[in-house]
Amino acid sequence: MFDSGAKTSFISKAALKRTKHLPINTNPQRYLMADGCTSFKAIGFVKIIIEFGGIKTNILVGVVSSLCTDCILGMDYINKYKVNLNSKDQQIQIHTLKNMVTIPMENQIDNVKVLCRLISSTCIYPYQEKKIQIGTQVSSGQLLFFPAYHLTHYKNLISPHAFISIINHSAWISVYNPAASTCYLKSNIIIGTAAPSSTVAYISTILDTKAKDTTYEVNTTPLTSTSEQNIANSLMHLQDQQEFLRTQQILTRHHQLFDTTTTTIAETTKAHVICTRDAPPTTSRPYPQTNEKQNAMFNILQQMLKNKQIRPPHSQYSAPVLLVKKRDGSYRFIIDYRKLNDITIPDNYPLPNREHALEQVGGQRFYTKLDLRSGYFQIPIRHTICSAGTKPLQDRIEKILSIPQPTSLKQANAFIGTIGWYRKYIQDYAKIAAPILAVTNLITKNKYKFKWDTPQREAFNQLKNILINEPLFLNYPDSDATLILSTDASDYSIGGVLYQEINGERKNIYFHSQMLPK
Repeated sequence: MFDSGAKTSFISKAALKRTKHLPINTNPQRYLMADGCTSFKAIGFVKIIIEFGGIKTNILVGVVSSLCTDCILGMDYINKYKVNLNSKDQQIQIHTLKNMVTIPMENQIDNVKVLCRLISSTCIYPYQEKKIQIGTQVSSGQLLFFPAYHLTHYKNLISPHAFISIINHSAWISVYNPAASTCYLKSNIIIGTAAPSSTVAYISTILDTKAKDTTYEVNTTPLTSTSEQNIANSLMHLQDQQEFLRTQQILTRHHQLFDTTTTTIAETTKAHVICTRDAPPTTSRPYPQTNEKQNAMFNILQQMLKNKQIRPPHSQYSAPVLLVKKRDGSYRFIIDYRKLNDITIPDNYPLPNREHALEQVGGQRFYTKLDLRSGYFQIPIRHTICSAGTKPLQDRIEKILSIPQPTSLKQANAFIGTIGWYRKYIQDYAKIAAPILAVTNLITKNKYKFKWDTPQREAFNQLKNILINEPLFLNYPDSDATLILSTDASDYSIGGVLYQEINGERKNIYFHSQMLPK
């Protein structure tokens, strides 16, 4: 079978056994179908000889345990021999360097059957008719669909025998649930089989035999073991089965991003521009390095050149390189651009307000954190965010609880500065912390007046107890509910609470309190 949607050619293990062939090069690789979900494994590769009309051709094929037909010839074979699939005249033309052979398309293909698997998990509710998307190993064509036995007899679903149009390895079928209970179908289960009909003409890509070799973008890309492992590790925390399957499908569709064995660079048409003042190019001599670091730097540069991350320079600018050893013994490649920075016009991009940014993610349950490989800085989010609101990270609270009673002004200021980050979670914070604030707001010449007596110790312990016992949680505002502002004041502080009453329950959104100037 010719498949213009497959990048690589494959042969079934059973068909290979019926031939005399060269030894199999055992190099297992996993391939991903165009549906972004279904994968299959090639146990190795072998070069086979295929004869058409007296002309012998050869191609390296992947050996697969289960295949919809004996052999699939993909784009590697079609490009190599300039195969012209002429569906109008029902002919196939194959070209070699010296010869060309024309053979008729065979219509006796009733023995070819392909499995149809569900691409995404879905629920079919009682008495509901639903269209579901299925994936096949065939890239395109018109096939006759047969529903699977377990689908109609065990799941008690109704699906008709019908012709389906396969485009880009996928098609749609209709399924009806006549029962009074919901039926759940997991992704990748077999929905049925599809077979060609002799009355249906195949639609295939017709290649221009005079055209040069072309690189075709196809979706059958190898799925590496590293990608599989990294995706599995990323999904370990998901408990809900439906969320797990949906997220797995998305990550598998973009599995190349999870392959950390090779270095990749971004492909973009935009170029970064460094705007400098009217100054000559900056130059610096290389820093002296030990022999060990010189060898390490050479190896790093060669690897970066190989990965096309850098290229040989043709510029008047130069900057020295530093190698800083990491914990694992490898080196971090750092360039000292301080001279260039001195003549660069800064690009002052306004940073977003943190509180506003947290409000924007209100009500959401899934978040992504971009962790750059080989990045110099990894900045964690200070608060725990969920679909209902925010709360402080537990490990940050534990660090505050481990702080001992201060014995100096410096230690007291450190404590009040640390716990001040969480004042919006603590009602009447300014009133509770007033005894501590009274002895910490001292100028340098009055540091000797610092004292830590009973009021300060009680306030210190009360703030710690609030972190342990009270629910430190702020809700996101509900746009359909009324906002209520409650305020209070005393001779030395003011405070307020912004909250909403929803279904008889109070939802705190923000606490504010501050000391009044004397």
